[in-house]
Amino acid sequence: MTVFVLQIIAMVTMLCDHLGSPFFNNMTVLRCIGRFAFPIYALLVAEAYRHIKNDPKRLSTHLGGYAVLAVISEIGYDLLECGTLSVSEFMKSQNC
Repeated sequence: MTVFVLQIIAMVTMLCDHLGSPFFNNMTVLRCIGRFAFPIYALLVAEAYRHIKNDPKRLSTHLGGYAVLAVISEIGYDLLECGTLSVSEFMKSQNC
């Protein structure tokens, strides 16, 4: 299986998870399907690190991209789950 196919599978399963939470009242089937995304993404991150660990410039660029993606994703998550970006709601909406 290619990296592209793994990325597509991970994106589709994550979409199921994210649709199951706010739009289908935490539908268990969709949430369970979505849990397959994390191991796939973890594998892809580990493989990327294995290939670029000896090149500090590429590694810092790669990690910087992850940081930017994390901030953008957090904003979207807070807006979807809470409907606001306030700091007090931010701490309530985190995964427990």
